[in-house]
Amino acid sequence: MQFNWRKWSKNNVVVILLLCSFAGFAQSSSEAWDASYYDGHTVQTFKQLPEVHQKIAGSKFNYRLLDAAVFFRTNEERIKNNLPQFKFSVALEKAALGHSIDMVQQNFYAHDSPVPGKKDMTDRLKRVGVDYRTCAENIYNIFDEDPTYWSLASKLVDGWMKSSGHRRNILNPNFSYLGCGTWPYNNPEWPTYMWFKSTQNFSDKDAR
Repeated sequence: MQFNWRKWSKNNVVVILLLCSFAGFAQSSSEAWDASYYDGHTVQTFKQLPEVHQKIAGSKFNYRLLDAAVFFRTNEERIKNNLPQFKFSVALEKAALGHSIDMVQQNFYAHDSPVPGKKDMTDRLKRVGVDYRTCAENIYNIFDEDPTYWSLASKLVDGWMKSSGHRRNILNPNFSYLGCGTWPYNNPEWPTYMWFKSTQNFSDKDAR
């Protein structure tokens, strides 16, 4: 059977272009923000970035940008309370994001995890090499309708600040490092809302 290239190309070139475009976005989306950018921004310069105020699209979710938004929004509270700003920790972000993903994939919401080797916060921090003297964790199961990266970060931090225990962690002068991780999920009972599980990990030390 002879292959008809003209017929094939006419019917499939659009599909190929769409797939290539999606793959390119997926790559650029995850690489649009990385750890090296934290030192290059203050809270104010971060808030001025146009992408921070884009609406979150489920198919184009940039988790690294949202993690950064939560980080800088948390430092905004430290500034308001005359406290040293948190330093960004890659290791703490890894632990926080991992716990949020686990909560979504394993369908639970708690500090204690059913995942082997990640039972509690101390297990999770040891796995990423954080040798701490003191540490803490905030979690949040949150929903919002049509949020931007900054508006969702603000809603998360505002909620934590209204809770005495979570507020203590954010304003604890003994903590120097912070990593944040948030992951989306679907709730069929409330399909018009976007749902997220979020984690913050605090420590007095970073990974060695």
